[in-house]
Amino acid sequence: MSAETERHAREDILGTLRRGLAAAPLIVPSPPARPAPEPITPDPWAKLAEVLTPLSVPLRLAGNPAEAAALVADIARERKATSYTRWGESLDGLGIDEALSGLTRAEAAPCRDLSKIDLGIALAHGVLVESGTMVLAAGPGRHRAASLLPPSSIILAPRKALLEDVGKLPELLAKLTAGGRAPACVNLISGPSSTADIELVLVRGVHGPASLTIVGLDWDF
Repeated sequence: MSAETERHAREDILGTLRRGLAAAPLIVPSPPARPAPEPITPDPWAKLAEVLTPLSVPLRLAGNPAEAAALVADIARERKATSYTRWGESLDGLGIDEALSGLTRAEAAPCRDLSKIDLGIALAHGVLVESGTMVLAAGPGRHRAASLLPPSSIILAPRKALLEDVGKLPELLAKLTAGGRAPACVNLISGPSSTADIELVLVRGVHGPASLTIVGLDWDF
């Protein structure tokens, strides 16, 4: 096909499209308004527990740092963990290392080794109560792989991180970037790793933790 013939063919195609659009202009209706979020008071923890139950995610509440560390130790025993990795300074004041003194702590890097670690411990920057979704923002001392590679995961959820639903996510992301530096990545975690792609058979732990436990920090953490 010569260049001239190709040009005429292109003009014919574009002309046909223009005439079609002129005869029947493309109209995209406005999306329906999003329903107002359900309030998460007076007991947001009860509502979160209700949402997490069908996801096979237990919620345990701690009223102070000592209780939180004890719950983490209990979960580690239940999972028969002998090693763990955790986020850094954001969790330093909870006494987790002392509570897990019988376990080997692994650093987050190199991340390829974390799949051999039994337990990963991280902190939620946001908790979307409507869906039971944990929002984790990775960064220095907060390795993304800590909550993704070990077969068991614990996510600590501060009371101040509780949010109604995904409509609050843009506001949360704006806060996380307020210092001028965006998180390395943001993970939205709703339950343990699971898939039913093969013959609709639910399998857990195919590409991430097979078990997830949420520890609610019910104080001003």
